[in-house]
Amino acid sequence: MDLVRFMLPDIAEALSEGQYSEVKAALSYLWPQDISELLAVLPPKEQVVVFRLLDKETAAEVFSELDPDLAEELLEHLTGEETRAVVEELDPDDRAALFSELPPQVVKRIMALMEGEDRQEVLTLLGYPEDSAGRVMSTDFLEERDSTTVGELLERIRQTQPGDEALYQIMVTDDIGVLLGTVSAVDLLRAHPDARLSEIMESPVPTVRVDESAEEAARLLGKYNLLSLPVVDADGELVGVITADDVIDIQAAEATEDFHRLMAIASPEERYFNLSLWGKVWRRLPWMVALLVAGTLSGFVIQRFEEVLGAILALSYFIPMLIDTGGNIGAQASTLIVRALATGEARAKDLLRLMWSELLAAVAIAVVLGVVAFVIGFIRVHELRIPMTLGVALSATVLSADMVGFILPFFGKYVLRLDPAVISAPLITTIADILGLTIYFLIARAICL
Repeated sequence: MDLVRFMLPDIAEALSEGQYSEVKAALSYLWPQDISELLAVLPPKEQVVVFRLLDKETAAEVFSELDPDLAEELLEHLTGEETRAVVEELDPDDRAALFSELPPQVVKRIMALMEGEDRQEVLTLLGYPEDSAGRVMSTDFLEERDSTTVGELLERIRQTQPGDEALYQIMVTDDIGVLLGTVSAVDLLRAHPDARLSEIMESPVPTVRVDESAEEAARLLGKYNLLSLPVVDADGELVGVITADDVIDIQAAEATEDFHRLMAIASPEERYFNLSLWGKVWRRLPWMVALLVAGTLSGFVIQRFEEVLGAILALSYFIPMLIDTGGNIGAQASTLIVRALATGEARAKDLLRLMWSELLAAVAIAVVLGVVAFVIGFIRVHELRIPMTLGVALSATVLSADMVGFILPFFGKYVLRLDPAVISAPLITTIADILGLTIYFLIARAICL
């Protein structure tokens, strides 16, 4: 954005004076991502002018980087031929991503401009579930038979001039399209022209099924340090690839979604500043109402033990400290395990081993915090039984809240089949509050009465 900010005054002045050759020259110094940022700060009429100064390939790259609302606005000012040229130049996965974000009437208008093969390709990708590998894969890849020689393939590449991404990994299949291995452009340059692809290919190669999650595809790409990951159907036939640059978008979307769910906010389907007032309220209100109702259980616990609280009023001084500590430790545990589940570090078979490790850590934390709570209680109330109650209760609360925060995400993922982030920190905090108060008053009844 610094480069765009630096060049913006000169480009704006050249546009106002109609010096379009100077604008075009200035644009040549910018990356497509920079040009998309430039368009976002220009007035609508000037956006169209700048976009029309771009060559077809650059225009497609810029268009794929635009915010969906800006893309929609730009499409309204382009002719049908201009729209068709830009959309058909997009990579298949970028085209599908764009169509899934545009309003249906806009998509329908664009689809009518497209030729049959491209239209069918988009419909195929959009037919896969929204968060699946099939939705984000590209069908623009090189597929060659294992009997093809290196020389034959290099000649074919020179003739067809495939895109850069298609050369990351060339897919080697048998005669019926089942994936056997992959060959990179570097492998081709190093190999003898008469060598067959079956002799130089890397095999076996990690794959992801078309119906598996995009998040799983991103995990495999990272785990095996791949430039592209083959996508196969149920029969093992190659249907597409997911490239390394797609992973950045997948992981950014997943991180945003997990962050919102951890904070008990409905996952956003559009940008925050584009949401209506009702949209902002609706994303947060349902969870807050549910948590509010759940929070009333804490009041029932206090009411249930009102004879304990009535007999020793000093116990009430430490309730905020107790429930805050329990909520904080539960939120910490849930955040750590949700992240481990998302990255594949924690799996169902690891539950007991991880739980034992977490329990040891929780015991150490509970002992230290219990001692601190005892000292604080003794300073405020010079009577041994109340600090004893506080120290023991806080230690027990820390242990129980930590285990709840640890186990619930596992339960959500492997029993309820939910995203573990749905078992969010606010929910765990509410449960920890109820547990903490119950433990506190039970121990107080045993020690103080």
